[in-house]
Amino acid sequence: MSALPCYFGPPDARLFGWFHPPTGPTRGPVVVICPPLGYDMVVAYRGIRHLAEGLARSGMPTLRFDYHGTGDSGGSDYEPGRVKAWLASVAAAIDEAKRLTGAPRVAVVGIRLGSLLAMYAAADRSDVAAMVAWAPVATGRARVRELRAFEQLMTGDDPIPDEVPEGAVAAAGFILTRESVLAVTELEVARLPRRPAPSVLVIPRDDVPTDDTVAEALERLGARVTRAPLPGYEGMMRDAHATAVPEDAIAGIAEWLGAIPNESSVAQAPDPDPVLRDVASGAGAMGVALPGKTHAIIERPFRAHAGRLFGILTEPATPVTDSRPAIILANAGAVHRIGSNRLYVEVARALGERGFRVLRLDLGGLGDSAPAAGMPENDTYSARAVEDVAEAARALQAQCGARQIVVGGLCSGAHTAFHAGLELENIAGVVLLNPIVFYWKPTDALDVAAWMTFQQVRRYRKSVTQLETWGKLVKGQINVGRFGATMVKRARDRAAARALAITREVRRWVTTEAPGEHAPRDLGRIAERGTDVLLLFSEGDPGLDFLRLNHAADLRRLRRRKHFTFVVLKHPGHTFTAIAAQRAVIGTIVTHLVDRFG
Repeated sequence: MSALPCYFGPPDARLFGWFHPPTGPTRGPVVVICPPLGYDMVVAYRGIRHLAEGLARSGMPTLRFDYHGTGDSGGSDYEPGRVKAWLASVAAAIDEAKRLTGAPRVAVVGIRLGSLLAMYAAADRSDVAAMVAWAPVATGRARVRELRAFEQLMTGDDPIPDEVPEGAVAAAGFILTRESVLAVTELEVARLPRRPAPSVLVIPRDDVPTDDTVAEALERLGARVTRAPLPGYEGMMRDAHATAVPEDAIAGIAEWLGAIPNESSVAQAPDPDPVLRDVASGAGAMGVALPGKTHAIIERPFRAHAGRLFGILTEPATPVTDSRPAIILANAGAVHRIGSNRLYVEVARALGERGFRVLRLDLGGLGDSAPAAGMPENDTYSARAVEDVAEAARALQAQCGARQIVVGGLCSGAHTAFHAGLELENIAGVVLLNPIVFYWKPTDALDVAAWMTFQQVRRYRKSVTQLETWGKLVKGQINVGRFGATMVKRARDRAAARALAITREVRRWVTTEAPGEHAPRDLGRIAERGTDVLLLFSEGDPGLDFLRLNHAADLRRLRRRKHFTFVVLKHPGHTFTAIAAQRAVIGTIVTHLVDRFG
């Protein structure tokens, strides 16, 4: 039996999860996986899915889930009482695993902050037979310090933006409010009232020196602790496009849990709830300036291409009766369907409240969609991406009656939307957010930092006017070699661009179409067909610098076309990590689509 998507929990705090029935002879306990939070959850998603699948293959029914206000679950980071909501989410997941399997007890696997939440939730109940603490956090205070350091790393020498409230932490686009920060800092393994489980497997991080604090604290509480330095954490926690499946850790966890007695009757598992009703949009909590709510919305799992493709469909609770198009959002890089910083969730729910259907689609090999036969997993620029969009569009027409489609996405998702606009029929619009390239080649870099030459030059030029910079230079605190290489590359790029621009202008007198790849020409072709085009960049983004450097005149002509809208947000950041950038991009997308199609 394949994994089943499900919703569970109380009506006012519904949670999304995946239940993985055992695919072989049952052994070991029923397992609940408590993921990390924030950016850690995004990059670990692939590894956690493989962990759940590996445990199910070993005979253990497994439930993985998103805490309230995270992932595909209801709620928002900005709501009060986040730590209480996360602890309640763990309790609800344990109850749901028991309901689905008939087991009186479960085992829990917690990762990073998820391990500390799992310990606190389990300490209040007696139905957790065993626990795995993988790369556990000993104290919430230490985790907050890590997040603040990460926040500083992201902003560099720039001050924390004004939109981040005092005392809050905004790291990689996810926010902990001041209330959440204070509540997280109160969590500490040494303060647990009782042991979370009789037996605990502690797997330390494999990218830093081993810290025995958690294991020793659990032993003092009377737990039987097994220490297992299993590799896999470092590879699982890389950027999403570069993650490695933690095979050794998965095998070690399955082996240890396999010794726990099996108590489930999973053959009689009831059907999961397939719908999340009356989703509360986090957009309002973020203060996005949008029109008033007009529709109650629901979300449900959506499958296409005989179940190979998976997504979450957001739609008004009242059936859509007009001819407005359905919207497909394609993965941003290798991030699963929630989008960078959970941006796709906020966009989909804001549009759902205004009467649109929005499918947050996992392309083949990403998130929870299987790759096509012969295709690799985790391929961010798959050659089949447009075909997957076409399959999803056909499924939307068959299941919902949607006759036209708008395709959108960030980064590689914009690349997919661009080519869908060129190649597919019945495309009413494309929404292109920060495309780095319009014609992907396997030799192109996947790391955004590799494309940031122009932004680095802009920062260097600003820095050389400041006395503080010269002081750092004298003290040897500036990498002179990197500075010189960046400036040389910029000069070389500018010279090549000037030569290309001259050649293109001469060729324009001879032919109406430049040979080969030409982004403005193809954007114009999409608009000429009556397809609405929204091209949106953050200031300083590599794709914007490329167009300005190589296609300045073409871009000016393109902006005068009907059906073409060009927007540059003043907020920098390729994935809209700044809170103000998230507000701006959500507001721009929703306002544009409502104006065009609402």
